[in-house]
Amino acid sequence: MGMGMGGIGKTTLARLVFHDERIIAHFDLRMWVSVTEADSNVPSLVIKILESAVGAYVYHPSSSSSDLVLQTQLQEKLHGKRYLLVLDGVRNEERYKWNRLKACLKCGAMGSRILVTICSDTVASIMGMLPRHDLGRLSEEQSWSLFQKLAKPLPDFLSIGKEMVDRCGGDALAVKTLGGLMFTKTTKEEWESVRSSDFWKPQGNDREILPALKVSYDHLTSSLKQCFLYCAVFPKGCEIDKNKLIKQWIAHGFIHSDGKNELLEEGGKCYFNDLLQRSLFQVKMEGNGIDAKLYKMHDRVHDFLRYLVGNEYFTDEASIEIDCREARHLVLRNHKWAGEPKNLDA
Repeated sequence: MGMGMGGIGKTTLARLVFHDERIIAHFDLRMWVSVTEADSNVPSLVIKILESAVGAYVYHPSSSSSDLVLQTQLQEKLHGKRYLLVLDGVRNEERYKWNRLKACLKCGAMGSRILVTICSDTVASIMGMLPRHDLGRLSEEQSWSLFQKLAKPLPDFLSIGKEMVDRCGGDALAVKTLGGLMFTKTTKEEWESVRSSDFWKPQGNDREILPALKVSYDHLTSSLKQCFLYCAVFPKGCEIDKNKLIKQWIAHGFIHSDGKNELLEEGGKCYFNDLLQRSLFQVKMEGNGIDAKLYKMHDRVHDFLRYLVGNEYFTDEASIEIDCREARHLVLRNHKWAGEPKNLDA
């Protein structure tokens, strides 16, 4: 079990373990499941585990009998195999749920393992999985090395960069977000402007919000802010299909042509890649079949996004008129979708 505050690299570490050649050779079957807010019951998790195991979509008619069928299918798939299951981002604190799930998984060969990443002591206690490994913050050297890799600062910018990295306090997500932002800044004046920004100073009840995220958001264009705020419709931990998301942005009029025959889809890809560069998106676990090349939003980035929408935190008049209306409307509709984003492909 890997535990620690969000953004310190639990998922990254688990991914490295999952893809290690020794792990691949040791286990007959490896499964990766990203646990989302929408996974509030055992059947939904069983489906995800089964889908990861078979590498294909699993149809799930809504009936209690079908739940038993799915559990039986999973046990048949795992029976006699030494498997590794990674449950990434577990949040649920219902003991009964986890006891039921563990009962479904007691069918593998000797040496099977379940690796769980969590942020909460309560979840750790309820799941009862040992041993537990608490992850700490990055050292000064590690923080600076990561920042340099992402921001690629010029010699004249080094002292400014080190001052900002120190303010991140060893928080890996903050360093990554800051590095992605500063990579887009090419003049010393721009670097000094970010360093002197008021957003580095926690205010009121905003102390749990990363200043680096505030700064990064403030430096987005109005169009990018619209695209980012739209993502509040996704549940925390939700898998995001890049191409479908771009189509949704286009359907809402967030993507605009540059007047040079640029396809809207190409513009959308540029928008997405810009947000990815700033660590507002991250590459999801690249598994087999249905999990190939998906993306997700870090829990703390998602919390920050909900904070923006809930507090109407917009920094220019153009985005206030459009973003506040769209984002609030979409978030309300999201509750009616039972946690699933609306399909706008049609």
